[in-house]
Formats: sequence, structure tokens, C-alpha cells
Amino acid sequence: MDAYYGPPELARQVEAEPVATPRELAREAALLREEAGALDDRRRSRFLAAQLDGVAAIAERLEGGALSYKDEVRRCYGIEVEWVDDEQLAEGLDALDRLIPGDAPLRERYQAWQRAFELPGDALLQALGPVKDELRRRTRSMFGLPDGESAEIELVANEPWVGFNYYLGGLASRIAVNTDVPTRADFVATLVAHEIYPGHHTEHSWKEQLLVRGRGDLEESIFLISTPQCLISEGIASHALDALGPDAEPSCEAVLAGLGHGYDVELSRAVRSSLRRLAAAEDNAGIMLHEQHIDPGTVRDYYRRWTVETDARIDKKMEFLLHPVWRAYSPIYEAGHRLVEAWTAGDPARFRRLLTEQLTPSDLAIVK
Repeated sequence: MDAYYGPPELARQVEAEPVATPRELAREAALLREEAGALDDRRRSRFLAAQLDGVAAIAERLEGGALSYKDEVRRCYGIEVEWVDDEQLAEGLDALDRLIPGDAPLRERYQAWQRAFELPGDALLQALGPVKDELRRRTRSMFGLPDGESAEIELVANEPWVGFNYYLGGLASRIAVNTDVPTRADFVATLVAHEIYPGHHTEHSWKEQLLVRGRGDLEESIFLISTPQCLISEGIASHALDALGPDAEPSCEAVLAGLGHGYDVELSRAVRSSLRRLAAAEDNAGIMLHEQHIDPGTVRDYYRRWTVETDARIDKKMEFLLHPVWRAYSPIYEAGHRLVEAWTAGDPARFRRLLTEQLTPSDLAIVK
């Protein structure tokens, strides 16, 4: 469970109950799935059924069932994770090689280029605040925001992720930014859009306002990690900056430039596009670790071959891939991004539907 902001009496009831075994949870999930299938609201029925499929899969894995890594990703998130050949990854590195200036080996050039935009610790919050304000203004204009929503940012350390949205309920979020690895100026707008406006915070606050308060759909008040809800949410967040239109990032860059942290927006966009082509290396690493059972040291060497990031960031990614809760989560960022990008096709009205409606991966294939 990522978060819960529903009725406190339900939380107290759960806390007072005996701890159920994974087998009991899997059985209950199957029974509830039958009930969900009988609902008159077919979209809500599909949403609940998909959520329960993910719950059942994790319960079965905890019980010791023979659930492969690929089956876990499919049943939890509604997507297939497949091996990507080295040739496709090499194309991503070649594209990056053509973009990054200089004559040194690509890894050295890329990291030197990145270091030029690293924000010192005392400047990070100073940069995040005004970019948050700019993206909030644009989000309100394009997609609206519930009255009374708010999001606060804090710096943390010793976490397996770069940033995290803790949705608190009451239309409020606490955003944690991990300082274990440096944050770059050209990543600030992406980070704020992903976690706050118009990403996770915007989605959660709209759904609390419209679905929980407006319709009484209490399932929206609990965020279960290993479910298709996460795929949609990460797809929304990963596409969030682009959803605000081509002028959003240049406006944020102008804000940062005023603080002495400007960068080349077009070059950064092209670099991000090339890096997306390398995202499949993470999927391959997950398959190697959990499907092929290759030792982590060998997998780390493989992943390092297909990334240009620092060793610290590679270690952070390996920590994420090896984490028992997050191990199957890594593929959903790029998969969700592609799904949302294709379905919205640049239409703000469709992006707003994602922010405000219960949709599943299968819905994005059939809803018009």
C-alpha cells in the first residue's frame, strides 16, 4: 500500500483484525473480483477487477506460488515485458553519441555535460519552488485544479527513488526529493511536472474531489502499488510535462535562468528522447535478475554497458530492481508513458480524462 486517506474507521477495523495469510488474501481477492464483475457500472467494474488481479498476484507470490517475473508484471500492471535486443539499445547510444558535444568517450562526455547543470544542495529548493509555481499556473489554465489543493516539497536521503509523491488526502501532497544523487537544472521541470503539476498530485487531488467526495468511490482512497492503477498514474506523470505543451519547459528554463541555472532546452529534449530508447535495458535487467536468476553483479555490468549514468545512479537503479516491493515496477514508467502518449495524441481533453476518470490499460485501447 502506497497511501490511504479514506474513512479512519476502516483503517481501525483492519488494524484490529488478525493478519490474513497470503492464501486467504488471494482467495478473498478472487471472491471480490466476482462481485466487481457484477457491477452495473462497467468502467468501475473493469477498474476494480484489474486492481484485484494485481492484489491476487502478489498474494500468490508471497504464498510461494510459481509466479514468474513476466507473469507478475502482466498480472499486476496489465502489460507484457519482453527482452529487447542489443541492436535496438545500440541505436539509442548512437543517437546520444551524436548529441553530446566533445571528443571523449560517450560516458565521460555525458557525465561532464550533466555535471555542468547540477544544482548545489542549497539551491535545489530555491529552484523547485518557482518552477512549481509556473507549472501550477499552467496546469490550472489547461486542466483546472480543485479548490484548496496544495503540495509541499522536502529533501530526503537514503531512498531507492529520485522523487516520491506522498498523497495525504484532503487534496494535499508531500513531495520528497532524494538528495542521494544530484538533481540537474534540466531535470527540475520534469521532476515537478511528474510529481505535482500536472502529474501525481494533480491526478490524486482531482480523483479525490470528483470520485471519492463526489461519487463515494472509496477504492480511490487507497493506492495499491502492484496494480494497473500505478501504470496509468506513472504514464500520466511521465507524460505530464509534454501534456502542458511545447512552451512549458522553455518557461521553466527562463525561471531557472533567472536564478543562474539556465540550459539548452532543445538539446535536453533530444537527449531525453534518446535516453527513452535505452529504457528497455532496465526491463532486460529485471528479466535477468528475476527470470533468468543471474547474479546481481553480472546484471549490473550489463546495465552499465547500456547506460551513460554515473555509478551512483546505476547502484540506485539496481537497488530499485532488487527491492521486493518495487522489482516489477520499473517497466511501467516507459510502458505507461508510451500508452498515455499514444492515447492522448496531444489532446488536452483526453489527458484531463486520465486525471479525472477511472481508466485501465485496456480502457486506453477501447475507449474513444
